[in-house]
Amino acid sequence: MNAKLDSIKETSQYSINEVAELTGLDTMYVRKAVRDGKLTSRMVSVGDTKVQKHMIKGSDILTWRASAGSHTTRADGRNKYTVYMTKEELAKIEPALKAAGIPYALSNAGEYERRKAQKEADVAAIKASIATPKVAPAPAAK
Repeated sequence: MNAKLDSIKETSQYSINEVAELTGLDTMYVRKAVRDGKLTSRMVSVGDTKVQKHMIKGSDILTWRASAGSHTTRADGRNKYTVYMTKEELAKIEPALKAAGIPYALSNAGEYERRKAQKEADVAAIKASIATPKVAPAPAAK
């Protein structure tokens, strides 16, 4: 934890701006966490006005940050990084991935080559249609 997180008192209440400053996160990220239900807050009136603001318990902030993890995977469990490579390139690094115990999933394997071949075929067809002159039929003799 960083030094600012260590200064959070579990029994204190903090505004969204204070939470953002203490955690080093953007206020919009903190608001999204509240909106998504990942961070619990309660609305309190500001003075004698009808204006309300979110107040968040220190214990909730600490729990939220502890559960945040390192963000290396997406919510659905997939790795958030995508690497595009050919089958030949994968064959070169696959032994190292297996030896290191790094899980990997192939999705759309060979898709790059398929799309490249399709694009080349489309371009060739267009060039062929342009290269062959269209001759108008000769008028019929009377």
